Amino acid sequence: LDLSLEFHSRGVNMRHLGRVKELVKHPSVMTQLLLEMVVRVFKNELRQQLRDEMGKIKVASEEPYRVLIVNYLNTILRSFEDDKWLRYLVDLVECKFKYTLTEEDISYLLSAPNAERILLQVANKMGLVLSSSVQHSNCYQGSAANGGNSDVNVNTRASGGHGL
Repeated sequence: LDLSLEFHSRGVNMRHLGRVKELVKHPSVMTQLLLEMVVRVFKNELRQQLRDEMGKIKVASEEPYRVLIVNYLNTILRSFEDDKWLRYLVDLVECKFKYTLTEEDISYLLSAPNAERILLQVANKMGLVLSSSVQHSNCYQGSAANGGNSDVNVNTRASGGHGL
């Protein structure tokens, strides 16, 4: 289900995800709406960091951006283990979508499979291609087991899987 397509086909802007989630009663739809809000917040944060970095370094090389992206994706995996980062995420969702995450929402997000799902959705929305070792592994557990040093490798679709 492509929520963006569904919303826009009905004339509803995505900024209303929070309001729609408040009205929906079906658990699987509520879950999809929650994940979409979180993924969009992470995606927007990553885009802002990329813009900031481009403004600072003004370098044509992809390497600084690759490092930034890999670090950010690893941060996503670790964020569900860090109360400060989780609070920041809750604040961003509240600000962007005018929706207050419930304890149930937060508990759902804290489960390992959902952290991986969020990571993959952020990568997809950003047009990133993760290495196959990341796509088929338990990234979240890898992150925790390696002290936050997980094996996230990134390529862009635009470059045919090369570069970034």
